Amino acid sequence: MLKFTLPPTSQICTALMLVMSLTLPANSGEWDRKPRPTADPVSSACLFPWGADFTTPEQAGLQAETVRFSNRHGTELRGWYFTAENSTHTILFCMGNTGNVSLMLPYANILQQGGFDVLLFDYSGFGQSAGAASVVTLLDDTHAALDYLLQERQRSLSEIGLFGVSLGSIPALTIAADRQPAAVAVEDVFVPETEINRWLPYRDRLSTLEQLALRSLETLILPKVDPRRNAARLKCPLLLMHGVQDKLLPPVGSIHVAESATGPTQVWLMDNTGHAPDSLEVNDLEYAQQLTGFFDQAFSNAMVGHEVSFQTKQTEQPNRPYEVTADVRSILTPLPGGHAPDSNASGSNITGLPQPIEIMFTDRRGRFHCERRFLQATDRVQISLSFAPTDAFAITAKNIVRTDDGRWEPQYSDYARTMHNFQRCLASLFQHRTNGDVFTYDRGAYFYDNRFHPRLPVLEPQRLQSVLDQIPQPEDIPERLRPRYARLLARLQCWPESRCNIPDRQGNLTCAELMLKYCPDEVGSYYELGNARIELGFSDSVVGDALFQLAASRLQQGRVQEAQDLLRYHLRVLPGFVDTNLTEERILSISTPNDLNMPDR
Repeated sequence: MLKFTLPPTSQICTALMLVMSLTLPANSGEWDRKPRPTADPVSSACLFPWGADFTTPEQAGLQAETVRFSNRHGTELRGWYFTAENSTHTILFCMGNTGNVSLMLPYANILQQGGFDVLLFDYSGFGQSAGAASVVTLLDDTHAALDYLLQERQRSLSEIGLFGVSLGSIPALTIAADRQPAAVAVEDVFVPETEINRWLPYRDRLSTLEQLALRSLETLILPKVDPRRNAARLKCPLLLMHGVQDKLLPPVGSIHVAESATGPTQVWLMDNTGHAPDSLEVNDLEYAQQLTGFFDQAFSNAMVGHEVSFQTKQTEQPNRPYEVTADVRSILTPLPGGHAPDSNASGSNITGLPQPIEIMFTDRRGRFHCERRFLQATDRVQISLSFAPTDAFAITAKNIVRTDDGRWEPQYSDYARTMHNFQRCLASLFQHRTNGDVFTYDRGAYFYDNRFHPRLPVLEPQRLQSVLDQIPQPEDIPERLRPRYARLLARLQCWPESRCNIPDRQGNLTCAELMLKYCPDEVGSYYELGNARIELGFSDSVVGDALFQLAASRLQQGRVQEAQDLLRYHLRVLPGFVDTNLTEERILSISTPNDLNMPDR
């Protein structure tokens, strides 16, 4: 049984936004990351450490102890230790390649809410840890963090789990294989060999020093950290999570790792989800339950998993020519002592009431189909697909809503439901999500690039109205999601003339006026998660241009004070790459439309 249950209005929804109370410069929508140097050419291409903490656990409403420990080279590392009431287990979290632990508070909160102590730590050269960031020291740093838990927190290996995200999957899996803790979970597994192969077409362009560093990495490091090799060495339970829309690290990497695993393994290919931290928003309730539920089982005496066997037959149907028949076998694997699985245990079928099962069918070309059913041990699934699947994985869903046809759908939080609505708005404009992501996430850099314009659809009146009809009222949207709609409306307002087919567009400020209702009051307090990205501060050149158009309109109407206020906001949201001659002194001198074009003084 799980240690906690999440209602629709769970604290987790708030927890995922707990780092929103950022303290940033009042005249800027961009966070000063204070980048730190890396130790070598390969690390400079892979690691992006920030020195500045944008918030602390206390500012985010959490309690954590700042701890210090050293790796075997004597480099002092900084960590935050979170304590859960009556906890007897600790999760060691291994972050990805960007930022520092101040970005990782939502993960700590999910695990702490699940009843576990949590240790977040900065790798060497990240955050407040000493040294220079290097791919070579990631393993030493993680070993040191595990030693801290064993020696200073008096945890045994059977009381410790590891959780790694993206690049953090490498130290998590490697140290777990070396030290054999109670469990390891990874999200968006990183397969170094695959990523290194991306360098091959450009290898001749690298300097001698860079080529030497790359060869050393391939020879000395990659064999040791190969996640497939380490999954085969694991004796503890393994959870592999991966967004099916992850373009940065394709999900086939997790499939290969699952094939290599020899211990109890669960695979959750997450529907409608890209690269972390996208998973924290798309289906936040299910994500929290699956992650903490896995560690609950691993720390107890049994693991429950599912095996899917299926057969595929080709038919004459034009759109779905493959008929798939699948059986799902639920397996209970005993784990003596709550630790390593018994190699002699064969598992057994689980029977009883129908379970809500999510089955993800996929092939090695990156095509996916998600099937959600209530299943008993003897039930069989028959479906028609547009592709011939090579693999299938199943999980028991935790948060569901029964549908009228006897099936089920995920139960979304208000926040996630609004996120899905926003994605539907983008889908009204774009066929591919990647274009929609670039369209809204670029702070305006690509939007005004002529090379990006062919990816923009022609904006027709009907298409524009379709998007506007789907935008909820501001009061019906969680406050921290409103700025996303502001970005969208600003782009609809400033759509390039070469891709616009709307009559009488000149002077029509409908989208800009609506945009004002969704803009954040405090641009510095904005925090946005996305597909392989985290954005701190609200800055956007397209929003700035829409504000400038509104200011000009107010001046034509003689509403000088409103125009000046809009220009001040315009100045605050402009990204650092945009030059402007506006200052507070100039804004105070502007009272007519002609004043907007005054030269610099």
